[in-house]
Order: sequence, then structure tokens, then C-alpha cells
Amino acid sequence: MAYTVVDQYAIKYDANIHTPHIWLHGGGKWFAQLFFMPDGSTLPADTSDATWIKLYFHLEDYQHLIDLLRYESPVGLSYAGSGSGYTNTVQADPATVGAWKK
Repeated sequence: MAYTVVDQYAIKYDANIHTPHIWLHGGGKWFAQLFFMPDGSTLPADTSDATWIKLYFHLEDYQHLIDLLRYESPVGLSYAGSGSGYTNTVQADPATVGAWKK
């Protein structure tokens, strides 16, 4: 399983080409794209090649992932593989309970 810490993100909207997606940067390069498909649709399998890790989510997950990237630190992406049986995640690292209280 590969784990990469995310240090930047970019929100992309391409007219007539892709659904909304987010690019993730870490390890000195743009390495992952998060695609958001219509709610209830069957999601394509997550994939990886020499350039990109591509993860697929439903549109209902978009705001949750934006909030995670905006408000949590550090955030990382774990990629285990493509196809059924693999769990690929965007996750916040563990934090101390109450760390965000003022």
C-alpha cells in the first residue's frame, strides 16, 4: 500500500469533459485525481498508472472531501490497488482528542 502526504490540492471543472474533480499534490508532483460521479451511479474501479492515481466518489462525497482538505492537517492518500477487495482512502492522520478546541 502506498501512502502519500497531500500538501496542495486544486479543484477542477472541465466543461463537457469530466465531472468535478480534485487534483492532489504530494511528494513533489501532482499524483492523484478524485473524480465525482452522479449520486447512485456505479463507480468505475479506482486505477493507477505511472502518472496518476484515480479515485472515484459520488457527488454527495464532494463537500466532505473538500472539508477534509481545507481543515485537516496532515491529510494523506492511501492507495492499495484497483478492483474489488481494495480500499483506497483520503484520510486525516490521527489527532489528539480535543486538539481543535479553542
